[in-house]
Amino acid sequence: VIAMGAELPKGAVVLFHQLTFDDLGTGVTIDIGTLANDDEFASAIDVASAAGSSTVMLVDGAGYTIGTATNDEQITVLINSQAATGTVKLVTFYTV
Repeated sequence: VIAMGAELPKGAVVLFHQLTFDDLGTGVTIDIGTLANDDEFASAIDVASAAGSSTVMLVDGAGYTIGTATNDEQITVLINSQAATGTVKLVTFYTV
């Protein structure tokens, strides 16, 4: 689990995420979530075949209000494999 950036303020409403990544290795997928729910915003994004960039958000995560659950202030990326090599950058767009 990789903590991405500073914690968001309670009451922030998450709009979407901009994800940029290297080719992280064969079979690698990632989830985007929080310490409370590791796939709150995106699940099983394929980052194995080529470097890329995309706007990501699960429908259930759109409009999520930080502070709804305990420990949901920290946005995280979960690597769903034993090994991954490369860089992941994530920009979270939110409003307060």
